[in-house]
Amino acid sequence: MYLWIVLFDLNIYNKLKEKVFMTSQQLFETMKEHWLAFEENHARFTEKGTKAAGVRARKSINELKKLSSKYRSTQLAESKTK
Repeated sequence: MYLWIVLFDLNIYNKLKEKVFMTSQQLFETMKEHWLAFEENHARFTEKGTKAAGVRARKSINELKKLSSKYRSTQLAESKTK
């Protein structure tokens, strides 16, 4: 059981590390994925009235908000190094 917890923690660490050191292109791709998820869930919410889809849509938009500020700072840093 202890080994599983360590591996699980390493998996989380690796995912967090990838998010912290993302390039502007990687951030763009991630933002595009979240936008597509938002569109899909928004359509489900408005057309079918699925409440869970509304929650997922809000979650996607919130993640886009976070990623947009990361994108701005990352892109600015990249432009200064060129």
